[in-house]
Formats: sequence, structure tokens, C-alpha cells
Amino acid sequence: MQKLPEKHRQRIITRHKASIERYGYEPAALFWKGRDVQNLRFSLFLDWMESHAKSYDGNVPCILDVGCGFADLYKFFTHHGLSVNYTGLDVSPDMTFAAQNIYPDLVFLNGEIYDFEFKDESFDWVFLSGALNEVLDDSGEYALGVIRKMYDLSKHGVAFNLLNKAHEWTFQCSDLMSFDVQQVKRYCQTFCSDVEVRMDYLPNDFTVFLRK
Repeated sequence: MQKLPEKHRQRIITRHKASIERYGYEPAALFWKGRDVQNLRFSLFLDWMESHAKSYDGNVPCILDVGCGFADLYKFFTHHGLSVNYTGLDVSPDMTFAAQNIYPDLVFLNGEIYDFEFKDESFDWVFLSGALNEVLDDSGEYALGVIRKMYDLSKHGVAFNLLNKAHEWTFQCSDLMSFDVQQVKRYCQTFCSDVEVRMDYLPNDFTVFLRK
């Protein structure tokens, strides 16, 4: 287990506090280009989960949203008619405070995934969108550890998106963490037999689906 170094945790907390003060409860506060791009990523999650609806036999799926921000994924799912038992997790206390104000009946946890003693397979599905874009000085080891932890916590599967290092724009952005698609895929295949990668929706992004 490799926890988030304290200096990076504090940098992320400070950065998001300033961003909320500047942009309010908008995607820009989460460093998204806009809601359309955010929703495009979410739509891949929704389509994939619904394609495996038999996994939860019509019961309300239990979901963990890692790096939940304002719980926009919950909003997207419910807007498209999907009821979920939602838990959001974010290292930024300002994000979880804001999300709790927006959705007082939902569960929000302040911290990183390693701060909580979840049992394996505590959630049907685990999602992460954009939360691993923060630059760390570890060549991606923290991100890979988080991916494996999410897999352990899921009963049916995991979906997450990352920035594609092969794209010129992301490669040149020193303030963003990007990843080699094939390296991530090979890593995931060391513990998951059903790995799918989508690269056909945005030029600088890719989504990985891990099915149990």
C-alpha cells in the first residue's frame, strides 16, 4: 500500500479550495474543460454498467465514486434514470463539504481510498473519473495501487479514465499526470482476466473497464 504523500495531499486540498472559490460548483472547479466532456466520460461508465445489469439482478447497485468532487456522477446516473446506492470519496474536504450540502442524504467520505478500512467487495461497482490526473513524483505507482485497491473493493467491476501519454497535448502538460495505455492494460491483466480499453471518445483520454 502506497498512500498519498502528505505534501501532495495538501497541495491537492489547497488547489481545490482555491478552485471552488473561483468557479463555484461547476466542472471548471474540478479542472474539467466543461460539462460536455465530463458527461461524455460518465456516459461510458453508464453504458458499461447497464450492459452488465444482470450482475445485480435488478437490485439498486451499490457504487463507490473515488474522487467524487461534487457527486456529478451521481447526478448523471440519476438524470438518466438509474437509481444507485452511492458513496462518494474525495481527499478535498471542501469538495466533500460542498457535495454533502448539495446531496444531504448521500454518504460522503473525506480522504483517500487507503484511509478507510473497507472490506473487499464492499461495493458492486467502483468508478474513478479524472482523480488520477494530479502529478505525483512516483512515475505512476500510486495510481496503479489505487486501481488495484478499487478492484479489490468491487464485487462486479471497476471503470476509470486516465490521460493518454501518447497524445501531444497531455505529454506536454507538466501539471497533469498521463499514462501509457498498454502499460496500464498489461498491469490490469496481472490481476483481472476481463480488461477492456476504450480510446474512441476523446483524443487525449482513455477508459479502462475491469470486469469480475
